[in-house]
Amino acid sequence: MRYFISYDNYKNNSSLNKNIDIFSNELNAIYDKGDDNYIIRPLKELLDSMHDLHTVNDIDKFIEKTEKKRKKISFMIELSLEEANKVHPIFLKRFKESKLTNPDKTIKLLELDSYTIKSLKREEEEYLKSINLESVLYGSDLLELSINEINKPKKYYNIGEGEYYYTEKEKLLDKFKNYIVEIEEVDRNKYKLKQHKLITIDSIGRDRLIGLSREVCEFYYKICNESKVLYIDEDDNIIINDIKDETKKKVFVLDKDMIPYLINNDYLDVLYKYVNIYELKDSNYTKIPFEKYKKELKYIKKPSKN
Repeated sequence: MRYFISYDNYKNNSSLNKNIDIFSNELNAIYDKGDDNYIIRPLKELLDSMHDLHTVNDIDKFIEKTEKKRKKISFMIELSLEEANKVHPIFLKRFKESKLTNPDKTIKLLELDSYTIKSLKREEEEYLKSINLESVLYGSDLLELSINEINKPKKYYNIGEGEYYYTEKEKLLDKFKNYIVEIEEVDRNKYKLKQHKLITIDSIGRDRLIGLSREVCEFYYKICNESKVLYIDEDDNIIINDIKDETKKKVFVLDKDMIPYLINNDYLDVLYKYVNIYELKDSNYTKIPFEKYKKELKYIKKPSKN
């Protein structure tokens, strides 16, 4: 087995500190032949055969320009097993001879709340690695994988942005199948959401809050102040965006850590009718009432009243 990391992820998503230049044996040009088969050659050999070795003054610009122009060529750094163990597994590419064993054009992530994470067994924790999805540009639906924290409040996150967990253990993916977010690569290192859930609470007029307890009102207004606002068109196909439109349904996005809190506090039951899950599968959203959704969360149990 041979281990590689793309040059871009080596620079931006690893802590490896290798002395890499165009003469390095580890730096390879990898050509995609299709069917997950590749030609792997050190970059210096390729450039030498093209008599272009002397023209490369800036390796970063050369790689960026070439990869942009030639979609079937990627530049990757070969790693030792020891180095591979230091790389986040989501960025590690494994080759057996000329065959890529983990093409990962679609990637499954887990969106776990703090309640679930605390319930994990130690051996399960070892197979979960945190990873962030970050928007390429504000307002864009393109996302990038990153080991770096997202440096902005959650209320300004684009849809899909946030911290997730990655695992290659099928047992964990099956155990937490209700928390899977699937992304699909649509360009080099660029992804779109393929499967995703948005948990929202409706914007509620003050007249409908009259008579509710102080605790309920405080909880609700906290959400209003801290959560992202979305506008939803449910007339035909469900369309969700963050562009202000008073003709559409206004909702607030609930943080995943609020779900156990909602379920485990009886006084918040009055809000359930305002909470919905919008589930994206491929390119279409479906709406699921919270009462139905919470029945799937079997691991969350209300505290005993005894």
